[in-house]
Amino acid sequence: MKTSLLHPWHEDAGARFALFAGFDTPIQYPSGAVEAHRLCRRSVGLFAIDPMGQVIISGKGAAEALSKLVSAAILDTKPQEARYALLLNEAGGVIDDLFIYRTDYTAIHGDAWMVVVNAGNREKDVACFQEQLPAEVSIEAISEETYMIAVQSPRAVELLDALTGKAVSALPLTHIQATTIQGIPVLIARTGYTGEGGVTCLPSLPGNSIYAGKRRSPIAVLTKGWP
Repeated sequence: MKTSLLHPWHEDAGARFALFAGFDTPIQYPSGAVEAHRLCRRSVGLFAIDPMGQVIISGKGAAEALSKLVSAAILDTKPQEARYALLLNEAGGVIDDLFIYRTDYTAIHGDAWMVVVNAGNREKDVACFQEQLPAEVSIEAISEETYMIAVQSPRAVELLDALTGKAVSALPLTHIQATTIQGIPVLIARTGYTGEGGVTCLPSLPGNSIYAGKRRSPIAVLTKGWP
């Protein structure tokens, strides 16, 4: 059974765990499911999506090659934009659904894209990229080095604005930008599936020291003292 980088935090918070997509996944906390539901409806909910996979696809011709594998048009994507897409097989069947981000990583690696895939399909999706993309395109699976948190519900933007200097409310939907949460580097993406206001917190860059001391992470900052 796999565990995510945030597993120790969930343990310290008293979570109950169950197997999901091969991961030991938190499903309930001591306050109970009813109170968790009420918090999500009136305040802020943090969703443990850390097992989802992140892949950096970069190099000469990366955009053109990636665009041939997905259902969405990405060649006109501007910096800090994101697109929702389906990863397709050679017959046009669906392998997975994913988000494709053009991030500040591009400034370092040229033509570079961050692709977020579902937890249960991490290995399958990477194998598809390795099989279908040309040799000159780099494929870097960074899931084991990174974390991922969804912050959703009615007061999510209010909370993150307070922690980032109003970086979130100024960010359009389906966009992403680099920022910090009390000194911790993150990418904030206005993407998600819930229909509520909110964001996804993604790793800033692979290899960054995201954790300090006892696995310091944005989740500890986000939950401190919030009603």
